[in-house]
Amino acid sequence: MFWSVALSLAVLAAPVVVYLAYRLMFPVNAARRWRMHRAAMVRDVEDMARAVASGGAHVTIWRARLYHRLLRAIRLAERNRLDVAAAAEQGLRLLNLAAVVLILDRLRKREDMPAPACWAMHGALLGIAGFAASPTHASEALREAAARLPPEAERDARRLAESAEAMPEAAAG
Repeated sequence: MFWSVALSLAVLAAPVVVYLAYRLMFPVNAARRWRMHRAAMVRDVEDMARAVASGGAHVTIWRARLYHRLLRAIRLAERNRLDVAAAAEQGLRLLNLAAVVLILDRLRKREDMPAPACWAMHGALLGIAGFAASPTHASEALREAAARLPPEAERDARRLAESAEAMPEAAAG
């Protein structure tokens, strides 16, 4: 008796569960699709920073994925009559952040880099890995890494400092 009641309830509940799952996985309106797409780009940047910090990054794959997502975001904005310039600007901010991750990785691997600078760069990578949740922490970590770079890396220090200033806008979208 119990099994037949449970089975009939499962049969009745299945279409509702499938409908709710479909609505959550495949957003219907353009604004929700854009938010999900942007969230995927943010996750990619965070995952890229986490992978670089742990030493196991496939940088070319991450960059290709981000470029592809940026192009899809622009196409999504065009197709749904959203603000294409804003979509491109948000995507480019995230691409800039991905470039900063690569700069931090390159600088960290230099033989002549002092240990405190390497630690600060590792902290900046971990800050970027969680920048969506705490953009101020990531911004402070980037500023700290820029401040600890030696004088011969002035151009990179300037780039890190500029990215630290733009961090809240990249996180806010």
